[in-house]
Amino acid sequence: MARTLPQDWLDGSRKSLSVSRDLGLRGDYPSTLAIYVVGKTRNLDWRYLPAEEEDPRPFAGRTNQGKGKRKYETGSTHTDDPWEAGKTAIASSIARRQHRLRQLEGQQVDREHSLAVYWETWIARQASKTRPNATRWLRDKSLLWNGTTGIGHQAWATLKSVEHITFQDFDSFFDIVSAHCKAKESLDKRGLSGGSEQERVPLTENCL
Repeated sequence: MARTLPQDWLDGSRKSLSVSRDLGLRGDYPSTLAIYVVGKTRNLDWRYLPAEEEDPRPFAGRTNQGKGKRKYETGSTHTDDPWEAGKTAIASSIARRQHRLRQLEGQQVDREHSLAVYWETWIARQASKTRPNATRWLRDKSLLWNGTTGIGHQAWATLKSVEHITFQDFDSFFDIVSAHCKAKESLDKRGLSGGSEQERVPLTENCL
């Protein structure tokens, strides 16, 4: 016997259906998968919220630099029929999940060759060396990485392989540094981060 759709969906007061609970469709797909009405159209889209550990998006899909809510994975079913939409949603969500898992694997490889890995090796080696004012020198260098506008706060420094770091990455980073320094009215662009743009470029070269 065919499953009956919920009455609140049929009368238009409900805007989404769970593919598993409401449609009862079987398959190895995300448990949060749902179809929903798009605006005032009759077409149905699909969405699901992936597990955080399976989400390769920046901040696991969270908005506002990781402080906001997580965004759904979404797509179109190109139909207004709930049953057909559900089947399309299943196939599309499985393909999307597999794609994200491949991205995760690639990111793991990138992390193993990220600037952060080279930084940890370099700073540990430098910390073991004897030099004048060693404590202050080490503190200043650490601030270039961990300070308010340190390189270590940039996603590309920890997630990208060094081979994939681009000019645009550095350019946008220096924009952040400059804006911070201007806000602090720092004439020499040192601010609270403990270093200037001119100091950060040699730092990355030293790490490599």
